[in-house]
Amino acid sequence: MIDIYNGVTEVISKHLGFDEEEANAIDYLNSLRCLNCDSLDVVEIISLLEIKFGIDISEDECDKYFKMESTIQDIVNFIDSKANKSPLD
Repeated sequence: MIDIYNGVTEVISKHLGFDEEEANAIDYLNSLRCLNCDSLDVVEIISLLEIKFGIDISEDECDKYFKMESTIQDIVNFIDSKANKSPLD
């Protein structure tokens, strides 16, 4: 799961233009709001995460897992569950 965490923080920090110090300060408990994301940032981050992890995120999943109050941990857990889901599930 650490690889997913690193991938998520990399996508978010690059998208938001964080320098190395800011990127290293991203914590599991930071929310999207805490990172100063707006709704357009969230949409773009979702798209970048889909590409990075080779997953499809439905509109319902976006609404459920990518709220402004969602933490990095919430997003990592969601991607982990999507990435490890069998195609037959």
